[in-house]
Amino acid sequence: MRQGLPVVLLAAIIASLVTGRAAEAQPAPHTAPARARAVRSLVYSGDRDFPPYEYLDAQGRPQGFNVELVRALARELRVPVEIHLSAWKDVVARLDAGEADLVSLAYTDRRAARYVLLWQTWTLHQSLVFRPGRASYPSGLGGLAREVVAVEDRSLMAELIRALPERERPAIVGVPSQVEAITRLGRHGVTAVAGNDLTLRHAAAALGLDNLVVVPVKSVSYHLATRPGSAVDAVAVTAALRRLTETGEIDRLVELHLSHPVRQTSWRDQIVPIGLATALVLAVLGAFLLYNRQLRTQVANRTEELERSLLEVRRSGRARERALEALQASESRYRSLIQNMLGGLLVVNDKGRIVLANPSADRLFGYEPGELVGESVSLLASLRATDDPDTFLRIAAGQALGRITEWEGRRKDGSAFPFELSMFEFESPSGRLFAGHLVDISERREVARMKDEFVSIVSHELRTPLTSMRASMQLLVADGDHMEPAETRDLLTVALNSTERLVRIVNDMLDVAKIEAGRLELRKRPCSPLELVQQAVLTVQPLARSAAVEVSVAVAPVLGGLQADPDRLVQALVNLLSNALKFAPRETTVTIGAEPSPLRGTIRFWVHDRGRGIPPDQVPKLFQKFQQLEGQGPARIPGTGLGLAITKVLVEQHDGRVGVTSSPGEGTTFFFTLPFDVTGARRAVAAADTPAVDDAA
Repeated sequence: MRQGLPVVLLAAIIASLVTGRAAEAQPAPHTAPARARAVRSLVYSGDRDFPPYEYLDAQGRPQGFNVELVRALARELRVPVEIHLSAWKDVVARLDAGEADLVSLAYTDRRAARYVLLWQTWTLHQSLVFRPGRASYPSGLGGLAREVVAVEDRSLMAELIRALPERERPAIVGVPSQVEAITRLGRHGVTAVAGNDLTLRHAAAALGLDNLVVVPVKSVSYHLATRPGSAVDAVAVTAALRRLTETGEIDRLVELHLSHPVRQTSWRDQIVPIGLATALVLAVLGAFLLYNRQLRTQVANRTEELERSLLEVRRSGRARERALEALQASESRYRSLIQNMLGGLLVVNDKGRIVLANPSADRLFGYEPGELVGESVSLLASLRATDDPDTFLRIAAGQALGRITEWEGRRKDGSAFPFELSMFEFESPSGRLFAGHLVDISERREVARMKDEFVSIVSHELRTPLTSMRASMQLLVADGDHMEPAETRDLLTVALNSTERLVRIVNDMLDVAKIEAGRLELRKRPCSPLELVQQAVLTVQPLARSAAVEVSVAVAPVLGGLQADPDRLVQALVNLLSNALKFAPRETTVTIGAEPSPLRGTIRFWVHDRGRGIPPDQVPKLFQKFQQLEGQGPARIPGTGLGLAITKVLVEQHDGRVGVTSSPGEGTTFFFTLPFDVTGARRAVAAADTPAVDDAA
């Protein structure tokens, strides 16, 4: 039973969230502009009398959930922030006048059409509040015709009440704040108060009115908003708020400010009339006790019964309080869990309609928050022309319930991608529901593809030199006694070159392993750029001769002040030269050089070939592991696809940057820049009396 309890509780929480989502579904608000601008500062305008969201404390300092959220947002964006709290009518006026960048608004269609709703921060529960002791209470807005209701001017509840038909509309008393509304209720100035549930509870607690009767009316989403055309960077603000959500900062603020509602003790509704009746009965019977002993005994017995009843009521009330608090805390935790799941979560009804999608699911399929609710789940699947959308849920449930399966999904932009799906089924007050957990496996499939390709490439690369070595050794063993010395030397040279090729492949793989394990160490010392270039050229001379390509060196006048690991930089240059020699046409020249970079304080090494160039769509693959360019001819140029990836890491380990420029048909230039001592370089140039090097090897 204990192991099954979390699953049942999660299902119950999802069901409650589902029904809440259905009730709160609203049209899409303004969307944030697509082009980002720099955020230099933020100005926030808020309501000074709206606890626990935003209010001024006894010292006149801004406090509350919205205030701390904006401060956290400013820290995330690394910008200063100004917070101004005033009367609500002045808050919106400041935003409309351009004197504020951000405000917090409850959702209405009119506000959604007028402002840009950047991020949903909470859900506001609107309620009616009455004094206890009445025979009956209205169940909603439709029963207020004979009431006198205090409501904050220009608030959401004021709009809802004024929108009622005239025959159902109560007498309205406009007040500047919900705190003033509760004060009037406590003084019997009105019969009811309308407003936000948490704010009314806080105000009532501050005035010592903890026995009021609360009737829920409506739930609406609460948003951080700006105006269209505002200077605020909506894209950057939304991204920062998403990061605060992912790091748990918003959940911490919710727990601190909003997850501890004022205690609701509805059992007191019964204690007050019972207490008054008891006092009256005791007073009357007390008089009769002077004359009638029997009556005194009856009164004593009745009093004892009442005391036992009161004790039971108190005990029952405390149990209900604790249960309610536990349920609210549990719902808050599971809501936070669902909202912050890394995997996507979709809940659909038995008609195949989506009733809940968490932020990860929205991002996975490329939709805005809330946009998927109400849509058919078949919208997200890459169906064949013969598939029937109405039967998609039945097919999916038959295959994925209680299992982990793979599907092809369809994003909003029409692109397809693979995802992993596991489903479970549960009952809710609104009927049978299906929940699915989704994970994008595009990267997993790409890794598997790269692994298979790498195994194939390495197998080929190892087999080729081993085959050459084997053939040479077989010839030497079979006919070595009858061969001329030159023939023997040629066979041994083939075997030696194949061995060196095997060593290079193994060394590249070991370097990749060191890089991935974080064990690549550099031994830096003063280096001469000219010597590094010359050593790299000397290393690739056999490859250049076999490819019939000339290597030219062009190093600027003496460069000094370079602190580096010479072996690793020579390795990086050899990788670039080897790559150029593979693609350079025969009887052409590959040039390697070094010169001061246009960027002050850096030196630039480069290798240029006159090959066919690199298509733009293949440039992003160049510095990835196990990636090779797709040959334009019938034969593929051999290689493991590790050289350029290793070069990139070696350069970045030296605090440098690697890059490439290429035009099809005009050749390619690979380069990297490294930091060096400008002053030392100038001293070296001044002391040098040798001309610039520009020769061919």
